Amino acid sequence: MAGNLTNLLAEGKGYLWALRHCQAAGLTPETVEEIRAAMERDGIDLPVLAALRQLEPGIARGPYPSVRKADHTQYYFFPIPAFDIEVFFCALITELGLELGMELFPDKVDWQFGHREVQYCIGGDTKVDMVFPNNGTATRRVRVGDVVAVPSGTNFVTHASEAGGAFGHAHIFLTNGPQIYYDVGGLLRLQSLGMVAPPPGGGAFPFSDVTGRIEVKDWSELLKVAEGRERDLPTWVRNGWKNRETMRALDYAEGTPVAVISSPDRAPDDFIEWGKGVTRCYVNPLVAEHTAGITDCRFPSGYRRLHPHKELWTILTGRAKIRQSIPPLHSEWVDIELAPNTAMAVAGGAHVQVLEATKDFVVRRMSESGAHNGHAAMMELKLMIDNAVVNI
Repeated sequence: MAGNLTNLLAEGKGYLWALRHCQAAGLTPETVEEIRAAMERDGIDLPVLAALRQLEPGIARGPYPSVRKADHTQYYFFPIPAFDIEVFFCALITELGLELGMELFPDKVDWQFGHREVQYCIGGDTKVDMVFPNNGTATRRVRVGDVVAVPSGTNFVTHASEAGGAFGHAHIFLTNGPQIYYDVGGLLRLQSLGMVAPPPGGGAFPFSDVTGRIEVKDWSELLKVAEGRERDLPTWVRNGWKNRETMRALDYAEGTPVAVISSPDRAPDDFIEWGKGVTRCYVNPLVAEHTAGITDCRFPSGYRRLHPHKELWTILTGRAKIRQSIPPLHSEWVDIELAPNTAMAVAGGAHVQVLEATKDFVVRRMSESGAHNGHAAMMELKLMIDNAVVNI
């Protein structure tokens, strides 16, 4: 008879508790039989152990390589009365520590971030008043193509364009960290699609089609180089290029103190070569902060590498066939076909292979931190090539 998971967990009998029995000192045939009989009384067998294992957060597991294409016809209208906010929200990917979706804002939003977040602007020309965790302030413009890395604790107040543009502020949002914040989006979607029943006495949330209100529906436009944009240098060079290693260590220990804004400044044909042999690709780093590492990357056919840290990829141009292994045993491989306007989760510790790719296959990669997967080193190389640090 299978064990009752509720009772087992209430009694503190989890997966690691079960494993401790075989680690006990002085095991004898008699004590082994006693443990076996106790396990049997509790209903603990291999299927129950497999279920308990899923509830242990410390067991090594990577996010599944989920793939989803952007769809602006299935947003939720989300009022948040406590903050007098009404937004349209669409979750695309929810995996272990990885989240990606899209939001459309009204004319004004006053919001404080309880987590690190990255935004790729896909609509509007918006003035944003910012108050940072270090009590600093700034007012910036966020326009289509901008990439914004926001540290936890930042307060944003957004204002619609004074020119009265036809489109409101919209962005792709991404989080890459130890936790999941917006699982509610996927939970509501299960109900809206009829996959699970809504709560008794309630109905499933309806979808809203906001296609006409989204300015950029083709993500290839996010690669355009716009002259005259403000592009922040990494905060770890603010005290001088010669002190960059010390400042980077400090930033990655204490957290990025301000929001950082950037946008593409070179065309894909001018990307920087990175890696050798099968690990060679071509990169244009945009942000390398404690809050995020963001790099546009052109992957050729035949690329292969184990990425030790998880990432979120958004496909901007081109097509490719990708293969990912499932860590930690790599006994399962998943083949994926990627096209523009698609997002994919990349598992930390997975072997990633580009089986085939068009020459214009460009991905925007988002790592948890610039310290992961070489994003800070890519940025340092770019700054040296561009002579952007000569006078710092």
